[in-house]
Amino acid sequence: MKKRISISITPFIALIMLLILLGISSFWALQKVKRMTCRNTRAETRIAVLGDSLHLMHDSIQRLYDSLYDAQLFSLHNNDEALDYLDKYYGARADWYGYVRDKLLDESRRQPDKFFPFAPIYGPWGISYVRIINHKWLIVSITDGHQWGEMLMEYEPVGKDSVRFSRLRALLYPPVGH
Repeated sequence: MKKRISISITPFIALIMLLILLGISSFWALQKVKRMTCRNTRAETRIAVLGDSLHLMHDSIQRLYDSLYDAQLFSLHNNDEALDYLDKYYGARADWYGYVRDKLLDESRRQPDKFFPFAPIYGPWGISYVRIINHKWLIVSITDGHQWGEMLMEYEPVGKDSVRFSRLRALLYPPVGH
């Protein structure tokens, strides 16, 4: 089973989303041109279409900006206080997020029976998404290929090359259609 880990919205994905939204807004503007009456001159039609397109693009950019802002909340990447805490008490690292994530993935693979609280039905449990919230907590999305759940975990670096994880809460979603 191929495992996918997603950290946050990258600038490339944000650019792709912006281009898609611009394409949609252009399509809507062209549809409006078709509905305009013949009494409008070409210049009036172009001005109206450009005005509508500009308004739609502005709204799309604002929605994209809001989504990007929301995606950055509750992330160790953007939490200077949490990063300073980790550096001060556990030693400076260039990439705390990647370090903790990699340790989490290693431990989940080494000891899946201890790590995951649910019995797998369709295959081994794996982590499909990791969000490190701050210097103490993280949340992961888990799956066995058909079942999905989430775990809220606490972590603490131990020594120079280890991290201790403890599960605070876990949930398993009911199967779709039941």
